[in-house]
This record gives sequence, C-alpha cells and structure tokens, in this order.
Amino acid sequence: MNLIEGVEWDAGERIMWIFTTVGFFSVVQKPGDRRLCVRARVACDLERLRATLMPELGTTTDTEGTDYPFRARIDREAFARGLASLGRDIIQPFEAPKSVHTVVKTRTSSRG
Repeated sequence: MNLIEGVEWDAGERIMWIFTTVGFFSVVQKPGDRRLCVRARVACDLERLRATLMPELGTTTDTEGTDYPFRARIDREAFARGLASLGRDIIQPFEAPKSVHTVVKTRTSSRG
C-alpha cells in the first residue's frame, strides 16, 4: 500500500514522522534491531526529547550524508511511554504559538 503518492515502500516497512513541541523526528526499526531508531535533522531535537520525554533514549550519533544525520536508539516500550506522556501533556490552544512557526520555517529552509 502506498500511503504517500509516488513513494514505494518495502514490504513490512514502517516509518513514523513525528512533529512535536520538542522537535521533528523520523522513527524506524532497522532490520535485525529490536530497538527503534529515532532520527532527527538537528542534534538538539534528540537532546530535548531525551531531557523532556524519553530519558531512556540512547546516545546521539552523527551519520553525515543522510536526510536525518542524528540518531539515537530506544526500546519500543520506552518510546511508547514517552509518546503517551506527550499526549497527556497537550494543553496547547488551537492556534499554534509563533515559536512553532519559527521551528517549521527553520526545518524547511535548513535542507534546501
């Protein structure tokens, strides 16, 4: 099944993109790894995620030359707890604060 027009997915491949108040992430499970790989375009997003929602998130590594050069691994259950915590903490009004618009502009312009 193609969830995004024009994108071909490998059988069984699952990718999750998450835009939160602490950063933007791509989450995948690499073949042969029981843990999830949380990827980010800027290292500080992973640092904030670790500090605020997922203290179990592993060490950040830098893999140059990729769309998401900063990566850290985490157990699936610890990741789920962090997402649940994020959901419980939603108190934001309907209109996004200006800081969110700034983050979006920064992320979209940083990769040309």
